[in-house]
This record gives sequence, structure tokens and C-alpha cells, in this order.
Amino acid sequence: MIRFSWKTAALAAVALASFPHSSHAEEQPQGIFIEPSDSTGKRVYVAPMDGAQHDTPEGSVVVTAPPVDTKKFPFFGHRNAVRCEVTDVKTDAPKTEQNGHTSVAYHIKIKVVETLRPLAQPESSIDVDIEKPSNSHSFLSQWLPIAMGAQFVAAFDNDQVQDAFDQDAQSDSKQLTPLAFDHTVKPNWRDLTLFNTAITQTAAPVPAALAQPVRQGAAGHLFFQLVGGYNDKIYGSGAFSSAFAHWLRDAKVSPAAKAEILINYLNAPIDVTKASNVAANQSLAVSGADAILSVSRSADKDAKDQLGEMLRAYSDLFLMNDRPRGVTASLIAPSDRRQLLTLAERKAGPETRDAFRAWLK
Repeated sequence: MIRFSWKTAALAAVALASFPHSSHAEEQPQGIFIEPSDSTGKRVYVAPMDGAQHDTPEGSVVVTAPPVDTKKFPFFGHRNAVRCEVTDVKTDAPKTEQNGHTSVAYHIKIKVVETLRPLAQPESSIDVDIEKPSNSHSFLSQWLPIAMGAQFVAAFDNDQVQDAFDQDAQSDSKQLTPLAFDHTVKPNWRDLTLFNTAITQTAAPVPAALAQPVRQGAAGHLFFQLVGGYNDKIYGSGAFSSAFAHWLRDAKVSPAAKAEILINYLNAPIDVTKASNVAANQSLAVSGADAILSVSRSADKDAKDQLGEMLRAYSDLFLMNDRPRGVTASLIAPSDRRQLLTLAERKAGPETRDAFRAWLK
């Protein structure tokens, strides 16, 4: 199971979503972990584009990127994205460097399966030379798959894909950001496509266009992070908050997805909810409570293990001092209130437990 938490440094090798800091940022790294396609690479940590320095999750590849204009660079600080497949891998004989360290040079041919946005001069394949382990601290060598047939998705800036993979450009990890490996390629590429379609269309306002795949149940983890990275105020728009509330109540959405999104995103746009209209606040409060209860009733053990964090996220957004306008316990049905309180007593930490007691009693 891929683990999604949220928020910690902007990382050019997986820089994702930007939301305001919560009071619990020091307790839980915020971002996405994407596992490499083979055991030779480190997992990549995807963080938001807030331009801030944060702690690096142990054992992960993370770099810091500056704040960016998300209208011009909507894909976590990049203009475009590419879906690729490794088609050929050749190696040189291992060489021993000083202090007994041995490294292997890899010559990799990569097929460009598809680019998210058209290129002036499309490329069908690119060639990459890397060394593992890298003696030059190359970011690319730490995550690029070297297995035949391995697929991945990466966001990039350049007009030419080959330029983005240039080893020199990777010294500061600014040119390329991996966004998916193996089984995450298909859903993440779908999310990128849905997001790109919404922000480039002209028939409807952007918040309404972004709300459509959410309401249809087509949006995945990456889509929600893309929205937050693009403009977190979208979460406060009537169209998007209504669709988001519907998504949280949708029985077709898996308990695991609800748990992850509630933990990572519903607690994030707290400043946005204060500026939202009362109806949007109330709708999200009711839907968030419904999502927590639906996870508690599910058979998904991994999702149920997240109940404590779900309760904490809900408390951060709706129950603490800066409670959004219009959110009162009377919105929740009496039977659901009792169940929420029971869950908080069993699963939540002291601060969250006290907040639920005060609110629901």
C-alpha cells in the first residue's frame, strides 16, 4: 500500500501539493511517498510547493525547490509531464573507487510513451547514463528505474524531454520530478490528464471544471494534490466543495481513499473554510463525519487503522478555536454524534478526544 501523508519541503523529484501549515506539521511529514520500481532505488518523497525547508523523511530522496508560479508551472512546479518505459539497459564492468566503493555505470534507453502537453519537436526515445551508487550525488540516479519494461511518470520543464534528463541539469534536481512508478503509473497519469483538461478548458470556470471529475468519482490522490498545489482557494469554492462533499459520501469511493484524503487534505485548507460560505462549511463538516463513520464500518483494516488520524484531521478543521462559520454539532444526526464520540474515546489522542467531547456533548 502506498502511503500518502501531507506536507514537507518542495521537492523537485516529486514535489506535490501545497497547503497551509497545520499545528501538527511537526508530528507528521506531509507529502507522498512513491516507491521505486526496483530495490536499487530509494523511495521518493513528494512534497508541496511552499518553498519552505522541512525535515527529510528518513531513507527518502528529497530536494528543495523554490516557490513557483503554479499557473505557468501547474504540475508541481513543472510545465509538462511525460509517461515513459525503460526499453533497454546496458552496464559497464563495476569499477572500484577510492575507499573501496564500487559503482556500476548504466546506459538506459527510455521510450517516450506520451507527453501530457504537445511538444514542438516530439521525441520517441531518450538515452540516459547514470551511475549507481552515484558518486556525484545525482538525483536522477537515485530514483530512475533500471529494470527492463519498468514504467514511470515524471514532470519536467524543458521543451525537449532529453534535456530534462540531462545529468548536469539534475545536479540541483530542478528539471525533473518523478510522479509515479509501476502500478501507480495508470491512475496518476489519469489524474494528470483530468487535471490538465480542467485547467486548460474555457467552457466553465476552473473550480467548476476541477469539480467535475471529483463529483464523478474519477479523481484520485494525485488529482487532489494537484488541485491544492495549483490554488488551495479552489477548495473553498462552492462548486468544488460541493463536489468534494459528495465524494466523501460516495459509497463507490474506497474506505482507504477516504481515509487518506480526509487526513491529508480536509484538514489542510483551514484558512479556506473560514472564507467559504456557511453552506460549504456545513456540507464539508457533515460529509467529513460521514466519511469517518463509513471507514469505521468497513472491513478494510488498513483504512480503519487511520481512524485516529482521521479524527484528528477533522478536529483540526472543524472543532478547534478557528472553527469555520456555521459548523455546529446539530448538523450531525444524534446517532452519528454518539458513534463519533465513541470513536474519539477509543481512537483519538487526548487533545482530539477533548475537542470531540466538548463539541458533541
